[in-house]
Amino acid sequence: MDNFYNSPALARELKVRGFDCVGTLRLNRQFVPTELTNLTKGALAVGQVCGCTSGDVDLVVWRDKNLVSLISTYHGLTTVKCGDVLKPSIVPDYNVCMGGVDRKDQMIAMYPIERRRNRVWYKKFFRRLLNVSVLNAFILLRTQRPLTHRRFRETLVRELVAKHKPLSPSAGTARPVGHFPAQYDFLAGKQHERQRRFCVVCKKRTTAYCRQCNVPLCVFTCFEPHHT
Repeated sequence: MDNFYNSPALARELKVRGFDCVGTLRLNRQFVPTELTNLTKGALAVGQVCGCTSGDVDLVVWRDKNLVSLISTYHGLTTVKCGDVLKPSIVPDYNVCMGGVDRKDQMIAMYPIERRRNRVWYKKFFRRLLNVSVLNAFILLRTQRPLTHRRFRETLVRELVAKHKPLSPSAGTARPVGHFPAQYDFLAGKQHERQRRFCVVCKKRTTAYCRQCNVPLCVFTCFEPHHT
């Protein structure tokens, strides 16, 4: 992981759950020892390493052109020689894997799902996970037959729409009889705002209603009590 995600607390939690992690670290994170946070570029010579360990979480600061801070749960404070340069053993392993994260971000950025700003964090989180799942499916399918990323997403959208679109009236299927919730249509000229009416039970505004009764109802709290 890169330094945006890493922290000693997260590394310890992952280690307790049986997962190892490695990556760069921001020294202003909580639980980073002051011996490392107070280091400056002039305090270390080029190639010099300074580190702390708690047995299962290792923090390392290495002086390259600038200070590089790293965290690992399985490397320890060992060093390796790469050419004429002495590096912590964390650095070569991190360099091998870091390109995958950057490549993933690049491929997702071409087809973002979470375009609109949203203060509800879990909706943005869900859309990002959904987008990553679509990308993983494309990578797995690409190993079996040649297919572009764009063509895969277009095909996926067409097949999902074809599977879930409502049946046309010419299909001769009868509309189901009973009380079913539905949502009001979008307001004219406002593509992202639905109609909101007062629920007949709790008097709060809602965008849902009963198809058969044709009255506004909150789906999760008022729909069932109204029909009992």
